[in-house]
This record gives sequence, C-alpha cells and structure tokens, in this order.
Amino acid sequence: MEVENDRRRRELYDTLGIRDDDSLFDENSLSDEHSNGVNGTPSHADQEVTMQESQSGSDGQCSNNHEDEIAYNVEEDPKSGMHFPTMDNLVNFYKEHARLKGFSIVIRSSSKGNGSVPKYVLMTCDKGNKPHGGKYTKQVNCPARINATLKDNCLWVVGRVVTNHIHQLDPSMSRFMARYRCLSNGVKRSLEANDIAEIRPSKSIRLLEVQSGGPEKMGCLPKDCRNFIYNRRRLGLDEGDAESIQQLFSRLQVIERTFFYAIDVVWECRLRNILCVHPRGRAAYEEFYDVICFDTTYLVNRYQMPFATFVGVNHHGQSILLGCALLSHKDVETFK
Repeated sequence: MEVENDRRRRELYDTLGIRDDDSLFDENSLSDEHSNGVNGTPSHADQEVTMQESQSGSDGQCSNNHEDEIAYNVEEDPKSGMHFPTMDNLVNFYKEHARLKGFSIVIRSSSKGNGSVPKYVLMTCDKGNKPHGGKYTKQVNCPARINATLKDNCLWVVGRVVTNHIHQLDPSMSRFMARYRCLSNGVKRSLEANDIAEIRPSKSIRLLEVQSGGPEKMGCLPKDCRNFIYNRRRLGLDEGDAESIQQLFSRLQVIERTFFYAIDVVWECRLRNILCVHPRGRAAYEEFYDVICFDTTYLVNRYQMPFATFVGVNHHGQSILLGCALLSHKDVETFK
C-alpha cells in the first residue's frame, strides 16, 4: 500500500503539480467524509445537537447571548441595523463615538410604552435644539442623531441615523465637555492620599498628568481635581467630631436653656453644617432686627469651610453678632 501511494504521489506531482501531501492519501479521510455526511453536510446526530443548541437559546424570554455580535468600531459612524443587547451598551457606544469625533450627546426621549422597560430612545447632538430669542447660545439646530427601538428578541436595533453636523468638530476639545469629565476611583484615591500627605494640589495634579501620559488623557480638568480636594476637606472632619460638638452644645444648653443649635451630618456621621445662636444674640435680635447682614466671606483655613455670620447694628451704630454657622457649600440648600 505504501509503495502504491508513493507512485501516485509522484504521478500527481509530475502531471498536475500537486505537492506531496499525505492528507490526500490518508485512509482515515474517507471515513471522516462518511461520518460528516455526503458533500460535507452534517450527520443526523450533528443536526440534533445543533437543533438542541438553537432551542436552548430561545427558551428564555430575553436571551442576551449576543456579545460577539456587537464588536463595533467606535471610530466609524453608526449605521442603521446595528444591534445591542442593552440600552446602556447602545448609549456607551454612541457616547464614546461622539467623544472621539468631538461632540457631546443628549438623550432626548425614552418611551417606556405600556410597561416599565424603555422601548425607544433618541440621542442627538447637544447642539440639536433651535436657538431662542436671538441670544447667543451654543444651540444651532444640529441634525445629527440616532434612534433605536427594543425588538421582541430583546435587542436594541438602530433605526434612522444622521451623521452630518452643521458645526465644526474638534476631538481635542472633548475633554472640556462636561459629559466626558469624570474622576476615576484611582484618581480620587491618589488626590486624597496626596492631600493627607500635605502635597500641594498643583504638584499632585501634575503627578497625575505625568502618570496618565498627558493632560488630555486624564479624563478631567485640573479644576475638577481641585474641586474634589476642597470638597473632601470640607467633609474631612473625623467621625467623632459631630458627636463631640453635640456634647459641647448640650452642655451649653444646660447652662443656658435658650441656647439654640442645629447640626447637619452626612454619611458615616461626618459633620457638614453647623448653626448656633447664643441667648445674648437672641436677646439682641429682639431689640435690633431692623438691619441684618448675612456674611459668608470668612473661611476656616484648615477645611476651607465658609464661616457665616448673622450681624446686626445696635443703637450706637456698632455691629453685633446674632448667630453664626459653619457651612460646607455656598448654595441655596445649604443656606436653607
């Protein structure tokens, strides 16, 4: 048998140019063809296995085993017919595509239909509204948008797609857009640790820029880092500070029953806002309430917390303290 195979190899090589390939003369190849069926079609047993696999995927109401079907390139424009297993995948895809192109997106509408699950979503360029009143605005009625609907197979399928923008796109400006500015957990931990080590914010931010490969790759602005550091300082009091201050105010209230105080705490009982009014201030207010000044220009150096004062004027034209407060922020809710 081996001599015969060698002879056939030489004849095919000399006449047809077929290379020496043992697979052409493998005795097992013929049996493999019969096991796979005639002309390469699957055998009856293989068909049953395929049928069982297809049926097992259709038993559930929403089978989201479509991870291999959504490997779309975010650098390319979205196209009608694209499908995604969840709405979050769709939004993240278009958001990343917009970031690379140099524009921001807005979710204009999301209809839930009769149930609680969204059925339709429309995402447009953030400059898609019409300008109003002739005033300067970034809205230029940009037509760029995509919409998608949730089908019966639990896939979000993209419908109409408009990729044309009527304004200039600059990918380098994406990092200044509010939708793409965020501090990762790693950046937050580094900023907080450096602040505890008393490293200046400018040095800490520069270190993060070097580690990220440049300011454009940080995902946030130096202003965002500074705001995070200052906010952490405002809420940087230890867990027992609120309890200690409350004990102090309780002792003062035992001495002066009309002593008033209010304490606002957040997670882990950390102190946020404090308001206190001494009985002398309450008595002075009863007499001199015509003019009251609320001043928030003072700061506590260590935590950068505004020190607010309620100041009145007595009959001698002198300023008198009516009450005071330590605040975490200068906003309406904190003032209330």
